Amino acid sequence: MSQQQGPRIIPRVPQIFSGIDSNKKCYEPMVVSIGPYYHGKHDGLKEMEKSKQSMVRGFVQQSGKHVEEVYKTVVDVAEEARRCYVEDALSVILNDMTKFTKMMFLDGCFVIQFMHCLLRDHQNLKMSSHFAALVARDMFLLENQLPFVVLRSLMKLRFGSDEGGIKLIKDFIKHIRAMPRQRESCRK
Repeated sequence: MSQQQGPRIIPRVPQIFSGIDSNKKCYEPMVVSIGPYYHGKHDGLKEMEKSKQSMVRGFVQQSGKHVEEVYKTVVDVAEEARRCYVEDALSVILNDMTKFTKMMFLDGCFVIQFMHCLLRDHQNLKMSSHFAALVARDMFLLENQLPFVVLRSLMKLRFGSDEGGIKLIKDFIKHIRAMPRQRESCRK
């Protein structure tokens, strides 16, 4: 008998850790907000929203599809994606499906296009290597994640199958793991 699982939940940092101010640099994004938990939280994250727009245009252009078709791909999985976030963290963005879907579209296209440009199309990255390293750091934070269903739907549209997108993610992880670690510890 197979047991059907519900959606995977993107958790919050446990209160015991998030209540300590010195821990914030270990889980709060520095330059880019991905998903609803830090969406619009401070000015440093709002600046990156402009760069996201440029990356989305690049994603749509390279997909060979119309923006409406790309957006519809996200609309089709938005409700499932919304269920992946912790209910007690509901914000205006989670309660408004139109805003939530637009955020998933923007962030999903950005994540895939950022990985693509960092690895395969560096001239279209349009940010310094230092800034790109900060973006990559933020993409690995616990509370700064997108549901895989959003990424998978966009990767299928962009690459025609799962294989191209999965390879991109694996290559991105290998690239990040090969980078030198930060000298400063989060425990400090």
